[in-house]
Order: sequence, then structure tokens, then C-alpha cells
Amino acid sequence: MVSILHLLSLFLGACSENNLAVVHLCEKSNIDKLNRLLAVIGSNIQKTHHGAVVPDRATWHRSKDLKIPSNLSLLHLPSYSPELNPLENVYDYLKSNFFFNRVFETLEDIKTHTRKAWQAFVDDPNLMKSIMHRKWAVAPILEIQISVI
Repeated sequence: MVSILHLLSLFLGACSENNLAVVHLCEKSNIDKLNRLLAVIGSNIQKTHHGAVVPDRATWHRSKDLKIPSNLSLLHLPSYSPELNPLENVYDYLKSNFFFNRVFETLEDIKTHTRKAWQAFVDDPNLMKSIMHRKWAVAPILEIQISVI
């Protein structure tokens, strides 16, 4: 039996506050795939907002070749702290609810099942919030008034 865990990489981006989510299912993990995800996330942020992406400290997550949209900032996690990344909980949820004790015949079966699992997650905004919400990650909107004297 061949392990299928290393055949695919999931690049996930999600915002539980706005019920937005994107997934890229890739056979290779690289900077180009991450740049593609960042571009999609950046293009879905309202013009008056700024987004934060929470990557771990993998070398390629800190590459000089990353193309970070101007409306995004990267908030790198401290080393060895995956529990701080809300999407780690999403991975755990997907694995335990959709992939536990499953055998797939083909790579295409894995891709199809992964898409269905992601769609089920995205279609349930309450589930998304319950898994991903972090009080510390939500910044209040500040209204600043400037007076000219």
C-alpha cells in the first residue's frame, strides 16, 4: 500500500468572519502555488479592508519570491506552534470527518472526495466559525477623526 498523504497538498484560505474560503488542491507544493493562493485571497478582500494570512515558518512561506498583494500582510506563527493557526483545526476536521478509515482507488477519487469535503465545510458558515474563530485574530474597526488646528 502506498501512502496517499504525500500525493496532494491543500492550500487553504478562509475567513470565518465573512464566510469566504478558497482551496487549491495541488500535486506539488511550491512558491508559485502559494502566490496563486495569495492573489486569490487578495482579490477577494473588500477595498476598505486589509487581510492577514497566517502561515507557519516553512522556508518557502518566507521566500523573497513571494508576491504578497498590497492589501495582505503575513503574520508568521512562532516556530513549532501549529495550534495557533485556525486552518490546522480545519485540516483536523476534514481528516477526521471525511478521510478517516477511507481507501481510495485512484488519485482522481481522492481529488473528488477532497473537493466534496471542502464544499461541505464551506457550505456551513456556523461550522466554519466554530472551528476557525479566534478572538485574538479579529481586529476592531477603528474610526479615527483628525482635527486640524
